[in-house]
Amino acid sequence: MREQLGSDRVYDVVGELLGDVDLEKLMLEHLLGRRTLAEIQAMVSARLSPDRVEYLKEVTLEALAKRDVDLSRLRADREQSELTRIQPEYTARFFVQALEKLGGRATLRQDGLYTMRVPYELRSKAHNVRSEYLKTTFDKRAAYDADFLAPGHPLFDLVLQETLALAQPVMQRGATFELDGLTGDALLGFYELAVVDGQGSTASRRLFAVQQKGDETPTLVSPRLLVDALPAPQGEGNIPDGEGVSEHLENWLLETQLEPYENEVRGERLREVDIRRRYGTRSLEHLLRESTRKLTQHKLKAAQGDDMKLAITQEERRLRGLQERQRSFLAELEQESQLIPEPAQPLALAYLRPLQPTQQNLPNEDDPEVRKAVELAGMRVAEEYERSQGRMPADVSAENVGYDIRSVMPSTAADGTPQETRFIEVKGRAGVGPVVLTPNEWITAGRLKENYYLYIVTNALSTQPNLTIVRNPAANVTPGQEVTVLHYVIPTEEWQRAGEQPQEHA
Repeated sequence: MREQLGSDRVYDVVGELLGDVDLEKLMLEHLLGRRTLAEIQAMVSARLSPDRVEYLKEVTLEALAKRDVDLSRLRADREQSELTRIQPEYTARFFVQALEKLGGRATLRQDGLYTMRVPYELRSKAHNVRSEYLKTTFDKRAAYDADFLAPGHPLFDLVLQETLALAQPVMQRGATFELDGLTGDALLGFYELAVVDGQGSTASRRLFAVQQKGDETPTLVSPRLLVDALPAPQGEGNIPDGEGVSEHLENWLLETQLEPYENEVRGERLREVDIRRRYGTRSLEHLLRESTRKLTQHKLKAAQGDDMKLAITQEERRLRGLQERQRSFLAELEQESQLIPEPAQPLALAYLRPLQPTQQNLPNEDDPEVRKAVELAGMRVAEEYERSQGRMPADVSAENVGYDIRSVMPSTAADGTPQETRFIEVKGRAGVGPVVLTPNEWITAGRLKENYYLYIVTNALSTQPNLTIVRNPAANVTPGQEVTVLHYVIPTEEWQRAGEQPQEHA
């Protein structure tokens, strides 16, 4: 078997190859001395015709190919998810505040886990939600015996659902935020697009963020754009007509993004359906041929005078069942191939304006245009330095993942694993002064440890900018006070103490 199948996956297909052989009974008869091993081997070998082995090899390889394709896609999805996922600290902050808003209580334990108490009014709105959870966590790497609170957990889903219901009017009306990097006001809308199949099942559901700066054409941006934004000071910021703004952005989304999204989902679904059709059809056709062959043999024996009535009845029933399975299978595939987009669901609006550092008690470089130029100059210096060291930098700043550059040293290993990967947050200054980290950046630095670098570019707009590199800043620098809900300031002397300048920037 192993030689004919060409792999060690023999046991994956033993059930198919020897479906009509009762191995347990044969082994029992051998132990009782009724059959020799040679007799059992001959009986088994008789079932392993080259044609049958070749057929099962083909359908098995087809199934393995589908599995390998799916695993490759899942690996890519996992890498993208790791790149863009919200960190557990953010999830914890949201959940604790939301639960207490709904009348519950969250208590941080000494071991870093939480105890959650859920009021009756809240838990009565869902099934399988307890009144108390003694050990909970938002980090899947934490204690194995704690409840992992994340989408899919009944308590998490209930709190999220109730919070969104309460916040929906405000979210759709919109709120004003300040965002560093902007040079003018902008609108930001969040929408959900979905595609369902002919069975009514959701084939895909995706969150889209659409931004429009002034009179410019809207563009897609990362849904994480607001992660590092600051709420505008109370009473400031003009909020336009939310309904009219949302409709304008939604129309642009439907006109420009719906068709590509639908085509992407259709291509992936048709690929999966094609694999299932080829594998499933061949498997069912084989079973139908086997059943027809057995039924013919039974009828031939009946014609010779043997009592085959029960065997014929059973095989005819099996054959009808297989034919019905084949019809249902093909009909199901046809329904899964029929994809229909659902109407867009407006979720939230945000009104963005350039960051006002003085009002937010942050280090100030006055003009937003200057800050943008400094930021671009800092990125340019950092990328040039990485290339000079033989690494390949990629700008991921638009993804808001807690760092600006992912830089890898090309691999010499057979499996393509990079020799080194640096996750770099770039901070540019027009002169020399303190730098600001958001909790998203600080939390990411703490998670990536020695692989996280802070590149501070001072005198960024001059002809000779200076680069200082701080490795593992979460362990090596002490930030000053948290001057806002969302920002930490690292004093100049602190990052200068912990960092070092490359020779060419000394």
